[in-house]
Amino acid sequence: MFALDTSAATFANVQVWPAWNDAFTANTIALSSSTLTSAVINPVVWLNWNQRYSITSTASTTVAFTDQVVWQSWIVRSFSQPAQWPPPREPEHLAQARLLADEARKKADARASAARVKARKLLWDHLTDEQRQEATAHKRFHLTTRSGRIFRIKMGEGKHGNIKELVDGREVASYCVAPVGHELPEEDALLAQKLALDHDELGFLKVANMTRLVA
Repeated sequence: MFALDTSAATFANVQVWPAWNDAFTANTIALSSSTLTSAVINPVVWLNWNQRYSITSTASTTVAFTDQVVWQSWIVRSFSQPAQWPPPREPEHLAQARLLADEARKKADARASAARVKARKLLWDHLTDEQRQEATAHKRFHLTTRSGRIFRIKMGEGKHGNIKELVDGREVASYCVAPVGHELPEEDALLAQKLALDHDELGFLKVANMTRLVA
């Protein structure tokens, strides 16, 4: 139980909100069967908010309040100021910073798109006619290394774990290796993987992380 300076039985924002946010002095507080006299801060008010409690007015009239009663009073009898319309303008320096950020993002997206186009053309130039047809139809292409091993390079699945080794047409191992640079277009990574297998198979196998797919 705590006391507020009011003679009204119904509480509204103008009374509850200051009590919630500001420290105030209560004459008597009953918590956990203990009687205290002290300054009340938010944690104490929060406990009273969530538990059934009673409020004693200056006229010594005790009114029992529950969460629902206080909440309805909060919503229905609001003394808050209406929302401003039109809303206040964004500060000039923030608006300018946002504009610059948007322009930088658009330029970065344009550069990435142009790089992707160039990378795709470069990859296509290094594929055989058969590999181009397979890439167009199935988003993958196969190659046979100098040692005779067959690898499948999948497209559109990222730069890692997209290389599979085939034995009798079945995927038996997965390899994960890619050039450094998270902004590198996927097609550039695919070309680097192809060139490594074509011209430095042993070096590729040395650095790639291999996962067996069959026992």
